[in-house]
Amino acid sequence: MRSFFNQRFVGVGIVVAVLMVFGVIVAIRARDESRKNAKNACINNLRMIDSCKKQWALEQRKQETDVPTWRELWDDMWRGYPEFDEAKLPSCPDDPSNSFRTSYQIRSVGELPVCLIDPKNHVLPPR
Repeated sequence: MRSFFNQRFVGVGIVVAVLMVFGVIVAIRARDESRKNAKNACINNLRMIDSCKKQWALEQRKQETDVPTWRELWDDMWRGYPEFDEAKLPSCPDDPSNSFRTSYQIRSVGELPVCLIDPKNHVLPPR
């Protein structure tokens, strides 16, 4: 009788261990997917900033070496919002402060914008 309960206990332990392994695998995949989504969102923000810089340069007749401020890009990013609101500016999803200023460096019109949070991975492809 005693060996029956020991076998059942071992069997339940094995099932629990297998379920824990599957749980760890699912958690690792979810973390990797989350990182991938954050990277894609950041790259899309960089693409939008670069596009707004180009539009700003065309409208204001600026040179490739001119650098717009984030305030000047507001009109191109948020057409229709009459009041400037820094909270509506994009930020890198990995930025704990959730701020445009700490997330991105705009740079000149001729250069690509840079993510300050993860500049090695969150990069626009060259033009």
